[in-house]
Amino acid sequence: MLKAIVFDIDGTLIHLPESYIFKTVNLTLSNLGLPKAGLSDCKKFWFGHSRVQFVEQAFKSEPKEFWKAFDIADSERMQYAVLYDDVKVLKELKEQGLKIGFLTGTKPTAIPHYMEKLWALGIEFEENLLVNDTLHNFPPKPDPQGLKHCLKLLKAKPSESAYVGNADEDVIVARNAGVLDIIVDRKELEISEKPSFKISKLEELKSIISPEKK
Repeated sequence: MLKAIVFDIDGTLIHLPESYIFKTVNLTLSNLGLPKAGLSDCKKFWFGHSRVQFVEQAFKSEPKEFWKAFDIADSERMQYAVLYDDVKVLKELKEQGLKIGFLTGTKPTAIPHYMEKLWALGIEFEENLLVNDTLHNFPPKPDPQGLKHCLKLLKAKPSESAYVGNADEDVIVARNAGVLDIIVDRKELEISEKPSFKISKLEELKSIISPEKK
């Protein structure tokens, strides 16, 4: 039986329109004098793993310069970011005694705004239970160090924990950390990895946490 769940944020709890992702990535490329990218590559960059290599190989850009330009282009994120409707189930899970944590590779400046959106739903959690690879100096997903640190903060064993995300890197990081991998399929991204569980709504987590006895 699961006792702890760690959640990814972007694309799992927070929705950003494809139009914003497309606009932001291409504004970044334009400011660097680089060719325009298609929506598919924009989404691979946004949600995929090995972003440094992707920036180098797909966008033909020097990563440090790219990220500097990206931070400027990504200035309107919070005007577009909204919680998915099913995120309210986190409050119910927490009230049932489940330990809740968060692991995200999102830009650090977005984190306070994301936390405010969760608190506004009544989903209360301690600020230190949100782990970010940049803020906490961990390698990015799918390296498991950040997830393992989050489990340590939750005082949860990997065998009693799960990680919920929306992308291939989330499946891989969960397996690398020895926790159950769960994908919530928002129909926004192609998944090549085969997750242990694929759900369409976060409410389905309840049946995974406490499966019905046959």
